[in-house]
Amino acid sequence: MKVLGFLSLVCGLLCTAQTITPLSDRLNGLSSPALSPDGAMLAYDAVSSDYSIWIDVRPLSGGTAVHFAGRQDDGGPLSPRWSPDGRRIAFLRFYCHNCDHKLFVKDFPNGPEKLLGAVCGGTPSWTPDGRFLLATELAGENAGWDPCRLVLIPLDGGPRVRLAKDGDELALTTDGKRLAYAAGNVVKSVELDARYRFANRPTEIARAPHAISSLHWSADQRTLVYQVWDYTKAVAAGAVRVIQTGARIRISQILADGSALGTEDRPASSLWRIDLKAARGEPETVRSIPWTDHYLSVAPDGRWLAFSTTRNGPTQIWVSRLDGSDARVVIAGIPPFDHYGDRTLVDGLSWSPDGKWIAMATQPGIGHGDSRGRIFLVPSAGGRLRKLTDCGSAFSAPLWTADGKALHVVRYSEGLRDNYFLADIATGALSPIAGDRVPKPPSFPLPADAQLSPVSQSGGFLYYEAPLTWEPRLVKVESLLSPK
Repeated sequence: MKVLGFLSLVCGLLCTAQTITPLSDRLNGLSSPALSPDGAMLAYDAVSSDYSIWIDVRPLSGGTAVHFAGRQDDGGPLSPRWSPDGRRIAFLRFYCHNCDHKLFVKDFPNGPEKLLGAVCGGTPSWTPDGRFLLATELAGENAGWDPCRLVLIPLDGGPRVRLAKDGDELALTTDGKRLAYAAGNVVKSVELDARYRFANRPTEIARAPHAISSLHWSADQRTLVYQVWDYTKAVAAGAVRVIQTGARIRISQILADGSALGTEDRPASSLWRIDLKAARGEPETVRSIPWTDHYLSVAPDGRWLAFSTTRNGPTQIWVSRLDGSDARVVIAGIPPFDHYGDRTLVDGLSWSPDGKWIAMATQPGIGHGDSRGRIFLVPSAGGRLRKLTDCGSAFSAPLWTADGKALHVVRYSEGLRDNYFLADIATGALSPIAGDRVPKPPSFPLPADAQLSPVSQSGGFLYYEAPLTWEPRLVKVESLLSPK
């Protein structure tokens, strides 16, 4: 096995990475860790090998976990949150048949569950006196489609109080005097009165290209941390900065010392290649891949690499040499499907056979049942981004014809039947073709550790990505909010 070289990360990554401490021995099926107020007990979501779903609780220092809440009436429990006195845990249940959530509270360790009604999927927040939960509820009747709004839910069974007409994620300061909430891609902040109602008009404090996925206040209540899927930012005194954790971490709680609990779920991986001309085809390591980089595609000459990255925060498309040097931006922002604040995702990248163009596929990223897709073109040397066509999502990386004049496109008719076309890159015109004319992926047998599909086939080599570590795990990120 031959080592060709490894990437030296820019200082913007290495100089800001924090120490990541694993909290779990078991590496799969764990998420959403929450620490009790006394710092002794850790609650988290767990999925067993037979796909049973639980909320488990164990000492932070380690030891045997006990089941706190399991699946009931087809509702899997998730997102535990301790009450301020540590005596109760609020959590959600997700019901697959309706794609909806319900809110529950249960005394720790073995009290009865109390149903508090239907909610959206955002994680709830306790008020300091433990009498209410702040959460979000559907503004309509269709889970997953209708917008959500902020509500105050009394634990004594009283009526809910509607606080705002919108709201997806929320975070309440520990003193209960300030609430931050996200509505799509906009983060707002508002002061609360003694009854936890709005004391003034909410003000916008941050805006992101895509929907906010989580919000968290620091213990001193001066800094708000928000996440947008693959990147993290902090807002303090009006200034916004990117936080590079050194891995892909889904933050679930920020502790008093500025550290964070969360789930590390992005594998560390390497780019490999196989010489298709060699008799044995032994795989060889090309370079390591930073946790920020995805959807790698090697140019036909084998010298250049296109990839999506969150090194600067929101997803961009970069091109670099194969060893990572000479990196530059070719697509500064991913065009949304509907409006800024949606969850448009990159679905794959590919080079034209002459290396002059890069094709990018995107998809809405809102879950199953949405077959929309779009293909864009950009000159590999840099230039104007152009939408080529709307399409389905059958192909991850766009498939070029051998002459580089068209791309293969799939669209769906009624009954989700595949209809294949060639999209002319000059005009975008579509020409119907038979399905057997669509190129097949490389059939070369990959090593057992190649858990990710081939990146590309170019220069007589088959390039693929293989993880060094794959399974998600619970982690603590030390000094997440330390000054940089």
